[in-house]
Amino acid sequence: MSARPWMPFYVGDYVADTSHLTTLEHGAYVLLLLAYWQRGGPLPDDSSRLANIARMPTELWVTVEPTIRAFFVADGGLLVHRRVDRELAKMRDKAAQAAHAGRASAQRRRNARSTDVQRTSNNSHSHSHSDPNQNNQNAPLLLDSAAAREAGAGAEKVGSRNPTTGVGPSGEPGMASERVQAESPDRPASPVSDPPDWKVRERAKIPQLTRETARIGSGIGRAVT
Repeated sequence: MSARPWMPFYVGDYVADTSHLTTLEHGAYVLLLLAYWQRGGPLPDDSSRLANIARMPTELWVTVEPTIRAFFVADGGLLVHRRVDRELAKMRDKAAQAAHAGRASAQRRRNARSTDVQRTSNNSHSHSHSDPNQNNQNAPLLLDSAAAREAGAGAEKVGSRNPTTGVGPSGEPGMASERVQAESPDRPASPVSDPPDWKVRERAKIPQLTRETARIGSGIGRAVT
């Protein structure tokens, strides 16, 4: 397929310039114009070759050649047509502009795709390498929760101890024992603090109360009998 599949043809200009041509001359001239456009430039200044382009025998061509040559300018072995050259120049300019616009459009599309790929890569990188400081913002909460659980367990343990003896349910020394040991560093450590004097006196009364209770019970039994 030709690089120039169509040619501008200004009917008004053509008719004005060729009104004096015969039918045979019109045919020969149009065929030369088409060949000029297809070649993209001047025709060879050679009668036999021009006859071949015009589809005419040489002896017939020579009869119309002087009239047809008037539309061309001989230049260094070539026949130049000024009007066709101008139209060819316009066509080349349009083609160059279209090619430039196409390359610019393709470059913009490539840049857009490259930008999208880079943005996606950056997003993936930021998600896979998140800020450690941001992740550590939850650390105090975790530490606080652990500390709260430990403090609660300690409070429960202390609350279950005997408020007097300071001994817990498992027999471990309580706060009172720890306080006595802290106040008397030279005293041997004791798992249970010493009871106060009034408790010693009360405990000493227990056997006597037991005997009195037994005696009263036996007396009541004899009276009933």
